[in-house]
Amino acid sequence: MQRHWLEPNDRAGLDLFKKYRADAPPGVVPVGGSTVQGVYCMTADGEYLSGYFAWAFKDRAQDVLENGWQRFQTMSRARGWTPQPVPTEQLVQTLGKPVERGGMKLEAAIRDLPRGEVLHPGRNEFERCSHNAKWIDLTAPQAAAFVTQSETPQPVPRSAWQELVSHALKDCARGQCSDWKPEHIRHGAMRTQLVDREGERVIFRVTGEMQFEGDGRTYQPKLFGRVVYDQQAREISNFQLVAAGQRTGRAGANGRQNDLGPAPLGVAFTLHH
Repeated sequence: MQRHWLEPNDRAGLDLFKKYRADAPPGVVPVGGSTVQGVYCMTADGEYLSGYFAWAFKDRAQDVLENGWQRFQTMSRARGWTPQPVPTEQLVQTLGKPVERGGMKLEAAIRDLPRGEVLHPGRNEFERCSHNAKWIDLTAPQAAAFVTQSETPQPVPRSAWQELVSHALKDCARGQCSDWKPEHIRHGAMRTQLVDREGERVIFRVTGEMQFEGDGRTYQPKLFGRVVYDQQAREISNFQLVAAGQRTGRAGANGRQNDLGPAPLGVAFTLHH
């Protein structure tokens, strides 16, 4: 959890966590730094029950849940709480801005790809099971750039894809690292072409390639995708894009101290509905 992810779209969520942080014992949530992600238990009003900063293995997460439950039982008996109906409101499960009409919210899944016969590379369970997810918001003009009337490949302008690739086409499968800066994109190209029509649905093929280099790391993926545009709704109804290629080096806290590569990394984008 990073502070800028919550503001200004989830002020209530930020206030709830700030209350939890103030109520927690010293050291549970560190002060300073760019992130406070962890496994935390709190009451509906944000009172501290239990918690552990940063990632946690299964046993640690189980301890947090059990300790939180025990503390909750003690609090509920002391305060005379009685069971109440579970709220049925749908929770917001994405980060970023609300989707504007004609725009898109994409979910990106990042993971290590198989290395030969090793389907899940890594030295331990944490590394073998590691993956990450991000959300990227595209404006209506950026989304419209993937729509064309041409049956031959047409360039997608850099203004439509630079934020997408800088934020998500990076080696954060096992941890965190900063986005690519514009000067780190040594080469970049995306193309779109009309390949089929099905009633009101127009289907496009997207291809491309990228070359990133900077801050001691590289990534050179090729991109292949399929986009469906709904003419009646005047918006993209399906977006699937896969990037795969070799990465090297390490950066930030991405956990590559002993895995500098080259090794294959994959990123899959889907449209979040």
